[in-house]
Amino acid sequence: MRIVCMSDTHCLHRTIDVALEGDLLIHAGDFTFFSEEPHVLRDFNEWLGELRFRHRVVVPGNHERVMYARPEVRRVIAKATLLINEAVTIEGVRLWGSPVTCDDEAFGCATAQERRALYASIPPDTDILITHGPPYGVLDTEFRGSGTSRGCTELLAAVQRVRPQVHIFGHARSGRGALRIGPTTFINAAMFGGSGDLEHRPISFDFPLERRG
Repeated sequence: MRIVCMSDTHCLHRTIDVALEGDLLIHAGDFTFFSEEPHVLRDFNEWLGELRFRHRVVVPGNHERVMYARPEVRRVIAKATLLINEAVTIEGVRLWGSPVTCDDEAFGCATAQERRALYASIPPDTDILITHGPPYGVLDTEFRGSGTSRGCTELLAAVQRVRPQVHIFGHARSGRGALRIGPTTFINAAMFGGSGDLEHRPISFDFPLERRG
């Protein structure tokens, strides 16, 4: 399965200058800029429908907090499977997604105890974990060279317990990149940069990943 993933496109999805095509598209959140305007969500949904993928999965980010305040708005994203603390199986691949971050209360779970309870619900057989926020200490720096971490310790503990093959996230834009630790390949797919534009391409990979060792 050819998977293309991205995050933090912030209303600039139509400026992506690559021919997107594959089996599964994954967007890990922040496709708006704190926008509650219906036309912004509709345009993103229409764009999703124009892409040449058999399947599309979207996890909101903290900028889509309107989806927490007004759950009825979630219906606008009709061209993709929207995951908000839930699982889906696509062509035998088990995915679980959450918009929760540890540094923003947009989707609740503001305390460590609440996040531990939420992440305890991740199915143990999850193949691909999708969260908007990063795990603590893994591709989670906000500003290049600052050393400031935006990662969640409770999420890291959950990843270490579940051991998914892939963990896709964004939010910490300077942490952009991929890193394999043990059985899990971590992908920070953030595309938005300090220039106020999309500075990176989507990240593509074939699943299942080639096993090492």
